[in-house]
Amino acid sequence: MESLALVPTLREVISRPFSVRGLVASVVCALPMLLDLSELDLHVPALFLSGTALAFVYQLVVRHGGRGEDGFPLPRVRSRMDRAVLGRALFGGVCLLFLALLPTFVWRSIAGADAVFGELELFGSFLLTSLFLPAAIVAVAVEGSAAAAFWPFGWARIARGSGLEYVKLVLGYSLAMIVVAFAQLTVEAVAPWSGLLSFTITAVANLVWLAQAAWMGTFVRRYVEDVPVMSARKPILASS
Repeated sequence: MESLALVPTLREVISRPFSVRGLVASVVCALPMLLDLSELDLHVPALFLSGTALAFVYQLVVRHGGRGEDGFPLPRVRSRMDRAVLGRALFGGVCLLFLALLPTFVWRSIAGADAVFGELELFGSFLLTSLFLPAAIVAVAVEGSAAAAFWPFGWARIARGSGLEYVKLVLGYSLAMIVVAFAQLTVEAVAPWSGLLSFTITAVANLVWLAQAAWMGTFVRRYVEDVPVMSARKPILASS
């Protein structure tokens, strides 16, 4: 574990996305939402592309913080190892995105495709997701494998190993979800929906998520860097 004196403060960590690189990443991840400007019904594909891009950058930010590196990560493709890291981040991000949406998929399958997914259902989905998804994100970062996202025993090791700090992480993650959801619902209620508005809201929401990802990376570095999530071997992040 890293000496606490070397760990940056929470304020320093969550301010990292509010840099040129962070702002550019937030805007780029939101660009697919401009598909809503089309006369075609492309809202769902736009959400998927934007969510995938954000999940990819989110994983890079968590890994960056987990390795104890400063600032906001800049993806590199200079070597085969760099490309492997980016590939793992993309695949891991997609798996985590699926995991985040899993409660919604289950609810849809039970209630039927025509059922209305209202505010109550949205809140319940958020609450359920926030209990396990932070552990899954940390597991993927520590192991360097998307398979860790689907290993509940690994989630339990992380939660048990970090104790109260994991509770704080869950609360922080839940707060980020509530802030983003509240902002989106409020804007939808007072303004006509459009591609440009969708793009703007998503770009701002991305900053919130990337700030939370930076916090997640510091959590990895400080509390669970050496936790073997899936086996007794030393995790990839700790040995890299």
